[in-house]
Amino acid sequence: MSDLADTSVMRDGDNVTITGSGTLDLTNYKEFHNGLISASKDAEAITVDLSKADFIDTAVVQDLAIAGVALLKKGKRLKVLINKAAYPYRVLLISGFEDIMDIEEPVSQQ
Repeated sequence: MSDLADTSVMRDGDNVTITGSGTLDLTNYKEFHNGLISASKDAEAITVDLSKADFIDTAVVQDLAIAGVALLKKGKRLKVLINKAAYPYRVLLISGFEDIMDIEEPVSQQ
């Protein structure tokens, strides 16, 4: 696992892409948190790219749940791109998130 995390938030009109890589935990996820919670209030489509994340903790899981439910209330679904061979994918499956969001591998990893 890497101690470093990298997060970016890109907005293109009503579409937001939030990318998180490395180890995302309570010590370094603030930009991820702020971007996802803000986007879930007003964006029409949100994609969270965790395909290069090797760890996510409960703070990240909680934010994904909040955003997923917020989008469901708008009749939309959160899209999460993830490496299905990595630990974060197992966390999302165990949490039952496939019921409230679309969990996919990026095209480059299929």
